[in-house]
Amino acid sequence: MNHLTLRVAWHDNRWNGRVCDSPSQNAFCIALDRVRMDRRDAKEDALSGAHFGELGPTEMPPCQAESGAFMSDRPWKRIIPHPYQTKKKAAGNAWAPSADDRHRARVLHLRYTVRVAATAERGGS
Repeated sequence: MNHLTLRVAWHDNRWNGRVCDSPSQNAFCIALDRVRMDRRDAKEDALSGAHFGELGPTEMPPCQAESGAFMSDRPWKRIIPHPYQTKKKAAGNAWAPSADDRHRARVLHLRYTVRVAATAERGGS
C-alpha cells in the first residue's frame, strides 16, 4: 500500500480557482511556509474573488503553488521557475520556466514529504 499526501492551503470559498473572498483574514495561510512568506495581503485583498485564469503571473496568490485552487471548474496556468535558473554554475544554460496548465492538486509521496521536512529541520534546503 502506498500513502499519498495532499497538502492544500485553506480557502474561504471552496478551492474554486478564485482568490479568497477575504485573503488577509485567512489565518490558515500562515501554516504553510511558502504561502506565509509570499503573502501580499493588500494586493490579494484587491484581487479577491478573481479567477486564477484571469490573473497574470505576478498577481497570483502564493496558494497557487500549494493546490489552492484544486477544485476549479476552469483552467488556469501556473508558471514554475526552473530551480537551476538562479544558480551561478548553471549560468548560460537555457533553464526556462515551465507552465503547468492542468488545474489539479499536486500529490506527493509520503517518503518525499518526510525527507523534505527532515532536511528543513536540519537547516538544509
